[in-house]
Amino acid sequence: MKPSKMFLAALLLASLSACGQDGSSANPALQLYEADSSIIFSGYGADDSIGLPTYRHAKYGEVPYVELGKLISFIATEDIDAPKVTRLAEGLYAIESDGIICGLVNTQNDSVIMKRQDYMVRAFMGGNNGIYGDIASSNPAPESSVHPSHKTVNHGEYEDEVYDLREYDMDLVEMDGKPFVPMQFFANMIFRGLGADMLYNGHDYFLTGSNSVVFASCYTANDTFRYGSEVFSPLQNVPVGESKRYVAANASSKSDKDKYHIFALNNDGSGNYFAAASKDAALEGEPSAKLVWEKKADQDTYIGVKNINPATKQWSETPSYFRVRHGQEYYNSKKRDISVAKFTYNLLRFQFDEFYGLRPELKQKQGYVDFDSFVAAKGLKNDLLSLDSETYDKALAQFTMTYVDDGHTSYSARSIYSGETKESASDLVGEYAGTRIRSLLAKREEYTALRARVTGDDNAIGYFMEGETAVIRFDAFAHIAATIPALPDDAESYGIKMMMSLSTPFGFDISFKHIKENPAIKNVVLDLTCNVGGMVLTLPYLAAYFTKDPYILNFDTLSGVLHEFHYSVDLNHNGVYGDAEDTYAGKYNFYLLTSDLSFSCGTAFPAMARMAGVKTIGKRSGGGACSVSAYSDGTGSIYNTSSPLQIGTLDKEGKFINDDAGISVDYELAPDSWYDLKKLDTFVKGLVNA
Repeated sequence: MKPSKMFLAALLLASLSACGQDGSSANPALQLYEADSSIIFSGYGADDSIGLPTYRHAKYGEVPYVELGKLISFIATEDIDAPKVTRLAEGLYAIESDGIICGLVNTQNDSVIMKRQDYMVRAFMGGNNGIYGDIASSNPAPESSVHPSHKTVNHGEYEDEVYDLREYDMDLVEMDGKPFVPMQFFANMIFRGLGADMLYNGHDYFLTGSNSVVFASCYTANDTFRYGSEVFSPLQNVPVGESKRYVAANASSKSDKDKYHIFALNNDGSGNYFAAASKDAALEGEPSAKLVWEKKADQDTYIGVKNINPATKQWSETPSYFRVRHGQEYYNSKKRDISVAKFTYNLLRFQFDEFYGLRPELKQKQGYVDFDSFVAAKGLKNDLLSLDSETYDKALAQFTMTYVDDGHTSYSARSIYSGETKESASDLVGEYAGTRIRSLLAKREEYTALRARVTGDDNAIGYFMEGETAVIRFDAFAHIAATIPALPDDAESYGIKMMMSLSTPFGFDISFKHIKENPAIKNVVLDLTCNVGGMVLTLPYLAAYFTKDPYILNFDTLSGVLHEFHYSVDLNHNGVYGDAEDTYAGKYNFYLLTSDLSFSCGTAFPAMARMAGVKTIGKRSGGGACSVSAYSDGTGSIYNTSSPLQIGTLDKEGKFINDDAGISVDYELAPDSWYDLKKLDTFVKGLVNA
């Protein structure tokens, strides 16, 4: 039975299992050959398969092709009309959503015209998302704490985005009156800027990405599993049922080889893991889920999850499962076919020439004109075309980390073709890290060390009060636990540091609960000096504390449209959005404390504060203007890039300025006063009384 489409959108997890090679239904005239494949919906409580033919193109070897209409009908969400592909003329097809033509595909001249990416996003990711809020659902789920409001505005008319795929040697094929496209190209086209992407591992496709937790769903050899970019081995002697946590040893990272890890999955599909120096240390503390490692009848390996109900504090009787390892061998040959190597190279060309979000900045910094000439000048072109995947992966890591080096663009995971290499993906990231990322890492070490010396605490996050000033320190914009309508009764038993790290909104809820109990507090400082970003949808929730109208300015460099996304927030969890008690604006004097380490969301947040009239203190923030796209190339290597969606502010003339250069402060404050509560209280009182 096919699982619900809403279920798929919520999990952001879908796979396409390519079980065969060239099979039946050959069509020599079009050079397209059917393969034996299926989509496997792998997730909580369901693991159903639906037949979806994939094809091999004689020109591209193992590169999978799919029929466009069938694919989008499987992954569209159910709360709106599913998009459809309509044949307008021979070789010309329209992709329609909600009666709007959002894209055109021309198989005769191998071109794609994107007309309304926002409607395409709505079709694939659902209405209630924070990136294209102008067409988001006006009826959010009652348990959600943040949703787009009716005040969202688009500035400007949408421009057609025209892509000539012949420039990139990619064929679009018409067969039996239907369009067929390379699977990976289509996935990257649709999910650009959303932090989601189809990951190809040689056997399956997994919908994953940076805006969702990267699930341990990419199987490896020898019963290990991959979580993010790391590979772990299960410790079978750990009594999982008693410990209530799954413990694993890192099997690949040199820098972290002696640590153990606990894995916990939340009931909304997000996950976290923590490192510890020993098995015993990893098992200490309150659990959030019971995880088990087992094989089911089809020989796939699964992690089963038993969730705890925060209200009843009871564990679920039956585990929910998601697939970790397919029965087939994970690794492929180290030698890539020449056709696959060329396709992968051309797909990279397309991604960076068309979708990279900071091209003017890269041109100014590195002289970037186009991908082909740039990598040739850097001596990387031959390696990126190499038949040896290990050579290719190193070149990709060097290109993204050393030369693009914008703080967001990065290398994430090796291709399956690389085999069991000596260097892990994290080793390559460390080896090729560029100037900007090294600077950010150095500042993080400097400021966290300074904070520890001043406070006497190695991890001084949470809420603190001194005199008339409360300080809330948080080092990331962590996952919004939107499926929990209110604070669990025992949330504070987890500890403020734990709650702030797992769910910054919960951490703020706890902090303000105590701040309200102290009548002396008049000022609230939000400390982002060690904050390097996180999830965009956390921004409006936190901004609601200091403004009744939290909104984000977002410029789409491809469509040319400036979006003004306004949000309604239910801070008091009473089910009413934007009421008088859903903000603390006017009740306290708010200030944001930033540093040149405050990056990504750590810069977007002071941009929102500036639009709300909230003052910033400290140092100019560190930048990071774009949301992050997670992409997979033609052979399964994963990389992130700065997307075409930029966050920023308006200058005095009303012109949009992205915040990649950071947000300046209203009042300079030296680092020696950032973490000294008495100095900070004195400084802020001086601003209030000035």
